[in-house]
Amino acid sequence: MGSLILVVLITSLLIFSKKESFGEAALPLVGGLLTILRTEWTVSLYAVFMITWIAFALLAFLLSAIKVAAQQEELLKEAAAIITKQDLSKLKSVESELKEFCQISEAGQLGPIERAKLIRLLAFRKIDIQLYSTALNSVEVLKTITRVEPEKIVLFLADFFQVLKIESHENIVSLVDELYEVIWKTPVQPVEFFNAFSKCRKFLVDSDLSPHDFIHKLSLLLTKGCSVSEISEEFKMGR
Repeated sequence: MGSLILVVLITSLLIFSKKESFGEAALPLVGGLLTILRTEWTVSLYAVFMITWIAFALLAFLLSAIKVAAQQEELLKEAAAIITKQDLSKLKSVESELKEFCQISEAGQLGPIERAKLIRLLAFRKIDIQLYSTALNSVEVLKTITRVEPEKIVLFLADFFQVLKIESHENIVSLVDELYEVIWKTPVQPVEFFNAFSKCRKFLVDSDLSPHDFIHKLSLLLTKGCSVSEISEEFKMGR
């Protein structure tokens, strides 16, 4: 019986490692244990069942934590390499600094992997590392309000950071307040606003319009019910 239970436990852990789903792995574990222990239940059999179940849960949690840590480390190493331009003398210190940004904030809207992915995107966009903490907090605020994917939000903010040459935390807070107000006043779902922006973002960079005028014009065109193609045409005509 002991060897059969061990086989069921290992099989379930392999399924969890492959599928990354506790529920999918727990079903064969319970099914296997009930099959093995199908005789009349006693206190000792119940103890065997519970010990196996607890062992599975703890090992699954451990496997999950190891995978998260490994994935986070890989993302941060890539971000650090981009920031330091692969300068080995600075790589470790920058990577340590980035790890601090991965600590879950009080808002708790972003997990460690999500934060690491956003840090990597900020690094690709050449945003100053000193702005990462406020940028991530701003993403959390906008995610809470809009329910839009964090990657879309951080790329949205990064475009404005670059065009406006944002250099301080105060400027980020002021910018986010303005952007939130525009998004909130536009009578479309936030995801529609972000999708329209992603299709027209080139006009933010390559246009005579100021970032302030650009975002308000985008809001006005969405309010009028213009499609994305119509919005693009309007921006082209206004260049």
